[in-house]
Amino acid sequence: MITISMEISNNHFLNSSWSLTYFIELFSIILLPSTILYRVIYRKDFFRNKCFLLDLFSTILSIFIIVSQNFMIITNYYFINSLIMLLKTFRLLLIIAHLRILRLIIQTCIQRLQIICILVFINIIIIGAFSEIAFAFERRQQEDQTNKLTMKTHFDAFWWATSLSFTIGFGHTNPHFTLTIIGRFCSYMLTFFGLLFNGLILQELIKGFLNIYREERRER
Repeated sequence: MITISMEISNNHFLNSSWSLTYFIELFSIILLPSTILYRVIYRKDFFRNKCFLLDLFSTILSIFIIVSQNFMIITNYYFINSLIMLLKTFRLLLIIAHLRILRLIIQTCIQRLQIICILVFINIIIIGAFSEIAFAFERRQQEDQTNKLTMKTHFDAFWWATSLSFTIGFGHTNPHFTLTIIGRFCSYMLTFFGLLFNGLILQELIKGFLNIYREERRER
């Protein structure tokens, strides 16, 4: 309901300067200059601080974005909307570089990318093998009014197996959708291997995050 109400309000105020996005941009413009003024008043070495430069650039970018939005509303030049979206994306990158936790998470993903790719590749091989085994038995079953075929093509079988593996049996398909014993066995094995590999990937991410976090604390 919240999502629906937000979509309705967004569509209602799409061409209005009083939209929710407008107020968010206006709030960011007020907040960031106040942060800059605080650092200018209470810190003497503010120009040497990278955070100050990021705040300053983000403030200028926010002001430019809201001015562009007003110009787009007045002139109905909707091609400026593409420029605004690019600027918002760039400002998001500035915020990610500014926030320490987000920066550490991105560094962790980059550092553990090779191990994660290996685990995902092995999981995809297992998914492909079990999906073909299940498809070979499931396609022989005929449809009736109570039980319909889960998979009619190889792509349907692979999608079914991927949904079971990466959602650990809680996707839009479940092991009981299959008609044969072999198909159900493949379903449970896919759920088991999905739980195993998802746990290994999460373990690598947590381990890498803790290592980077401890190294950064030692440097400080």
